[in-house]
Amino acid sequence: LSFESNSVIVQQTEHAGAITLGGTDSRLHDTPMLYAKNIPDASSPDSKYTVDIRKIYLRRFGGESVVPDDNIEVVSEVRNIDTTELNRGGAIIDSHTTGIHFRDTFEQAFRNEWNKFENLEFTNNPLSLSYQEISRLPTILFQLAPAEEQTSHVSDPAAVPGLAGQIGDKDSPNDIIVAVPPQHYMLYHPETKTYRATFYFHRDQKEGVLLGTNFLMGHDVHFDIKDDNVRIGFSESKCDYASVVADAKSKEEIMLVLGRGQERGKCGTGCLLGKIAGIIVGAAFVLIIYHMFGKYKAKEFEREQAVDDTITTFDSKGQLT
Repeated sequence: LSFESNSVIVQQTEHAGAITLGGTDSRLHDTPMLYAKNIPDASSPDSKYTVDIRKIYLRRFGGESVVPDDNIEVVSEVRNIDTTELNRGGAIIDSHTTGIHFRDTFEQAFRNEWNKFENLEFTNNPLSLSYQEISRLPTILFQLAPAEEQTSHVSDPAAVPGLAGQIGDKDSPNDIIVAVPPQHYMLYHPETKTYRATFYFHRDQKEGVLLGTNFLMGHDVHFDIKDDNVRIGFSESKCDYASVVADAKSKEEIMLVLGRGQERGKCGTGCLLGKIAGIIVGAAFVLIIYHMFGKYKAKEFEREQAVDDTITTFDSKGQLT
């Protein structure tokens, strides 16, 4: 599941991302696909995709990617949070929910860290700010426990964009990092020309955390259920499938679209049937043209004979001959 985010809501659009069945399409990926461990919560049997939040950070000056735009973007961990309490009830990946929802037990710690970076108090009330001002608000970084096979496949976590080792976590360097920039958690309302934060704290929330669409957008998210080994993959993406299709210029990609097998030089079933159909249609077309041409020549001959039979000649005195 890969869908993009527009800073301004539009009424009509041709595309909003892509859905890939049976795996992932690496052409959509800007960073490697990294997998978080799925941890079903016994108290929430219906929650199929649940992750374990290890840490949460705020990164000063924003930035849309997990990779910072420059070295002046300071990353600060939200301190004094009880991760056991934070994950109680599950941290659920929920594409049906718009925002990110926490219990209010996390609120004070989050506000304390926010206030270190911003003179603007965090609020869910509408804000009259420019897009440039919004884009400079902190980016929220979520550190998630990795899938087991993810850990075994990485030799140098510090060199992989999207792993905790790259932001300096030496204790759990293979944890994955998901970035939620302000362009995603600040929702624009065109009627009032204001922005509203979709990052909420609730007193009576039963679930531990709900990670909604503003957590998912800007990523290709792989809900992997192969062999009951459920895991959730994240790769940053512009989710612009139209451009991917437009850029498919290589012969191999074109042949795949037309039905050719994946092995170079081999013709798949669709390709073979297409060739046979082409030969049949071509032969039929030639026969039709040949038949029409024969009928045309026959009619021409008949017309010439008719003209010859009706020709009248006169001699030099004007007498009929």
